[in-house]
Amino acid sequence: MPCAEIDQYIEALPEPGKSRLKQIRAFLEQQLPEATECFKWQMPTLHQYENLLHFASFKNHIGIFPGSEGVRFFESIRSDYPTSKGTIQIGHDREIPFEDLRLLVAFRLQKAQEKSALKQGASSKKSKR
Repeated sequence: MPCAEIDQYIEALPEPGKSRLKQIRAFLEQQLPEATECFKWQMPTLHQYENLLHFASFKNHIGIFPGSEGVRFFESIRSDYPTSKGTIQIGHDREIPFEDLRLLVAFRLQKAQEKSALKQGASSKKSKR
């Protein structure tokens, strides 16, 4: 379900950020059809079990925020993009690495599912006491 805040955020962006974020958003919607869109920390966010990732446009790049574990995974498959503790930067002068983002999204979803299963297992043990 589209989030009006995300629509407004993207529409207010200057190019090339606007068109690039539209592409990324459409791609993420395809990859995560069950995820919920929300606007957290002033960024578009996809949530399924937990916040999977945030994305935003800046003057010179798109920022993908998959958390530190997601960044480490991305670096293991693609080391030619600037990263920091929780961010992957895709310069506006570079192609969007959709195949690598697909792998990242699958990784993040798997980790979120595992955490959710562990929490459910822990809570069912407590209820049996």
